[in-house]
Amino acid sequence: MKRVRIVVAYDGTQYHGWQIQPGAVTIESVLNEALTQLMREPIQVIGASRTDSGVHARGNVAVFDTESQMPPDKICMALNQRLPEDIRVQVSEEVPSDWHPRKCTCIKTYEYRILNRRINMPMERLYSHFCYYKLDVDRMQAAANMLAGEHDFKSFCSVRTQVTDTVRTVYRIDVTRNEDDIITIRVTGNGFLYYCRDPDGCGNRPYTGREYALHSGGKGPAGSRPHGACQGAYPDRNEI
Repeated sequence: MKRVRIVVAYDGTQYHGWQIQPGAVTIESVLNEALTQLMREPIQVIGASRTDSGVHARGNVAVFDTESQMPPDKICMALNQRLPEDIRVQVSEEVPSDWHPRKCTCIKTYEYRILNRRINMPMERLYSHFCYYKLDVDRMQAAANMLAGEHDFKSFCSVRTQVTDTVRTVYRIDVTRNEDDIITIRVTGNGFLYYCRDPDGCGNRPYTGREYALHSGGKGPAGSRPHGACQGAYPDRNEI
């Protein structure tokens, strides 16, 4: 028995997130089915990040155990022939049998893209969150800076969260705008919580409520979730 680590990139438009759900097609279910066929044994992958519906990834990390004699570094090429075009394994390699993507020290980066112009662009509709009113990038960066460091993000979580430890460290947040009116919010930290992966995106609103929530010990609400934000979300990479 050996453990294999894979790095997976995917376009999440057609999927109901990463995690297996009854009656829904997910990234995890597609990988399990393809690997089971390839290895000729039941395979279940374990992912580092369980992305939401419609979220894309450039480098989500996962592992699985197998008794197959196929060289681990050859698995990615063989597996990609069995996967749909919107899912591709970039790397496959053997790791120690006790290596676990959710239990080791890691750095995760999420990227959010907002198309900020008067009229939407059809080519960007699946890969960015459209906002027609002018956003102030400087104010967004100032608000984002408050999130840097170690904080209890309980107030930012879904009320349905089952996580007991809601303290996370955000190493860096950068907010930039390019010449195509795409605002990119790039967040790097040691982990993220459900709903905490959604950007504020409100560059013209006061952010005192967000600041209060960080210092309230998880007792006060941080605000509402922006509609449609998952369209522009990318777990860019997991550095493990």
